[in-house]
Amino acid sequence: MTKEESIKQLMTISSIGKSIANDLWNIGIRSTDDFLESLRHTALKGRAISESPDSIFLREMNLKILP
Repeated sequence: MTKEESIKQLMTISSIGKSIANDLWNIGIRSTDDFLESLRHTALKGRAISESPDSIFLREMNLKILP
């Protein structure tokens, strides 16, 4: 799947526009399945499953940046 196709697919998720979709792509979330897996991972860690896309993005960025 190309970056453009991934962005379009991610934008089908409620509350995700082009900017957030691009940010998600940049941290390795390439599809709606990747996004759902991130939500499952969040739920398994005891966090709220209703976490906003912005919160998920910031959390994922911290995981990628921090050792």
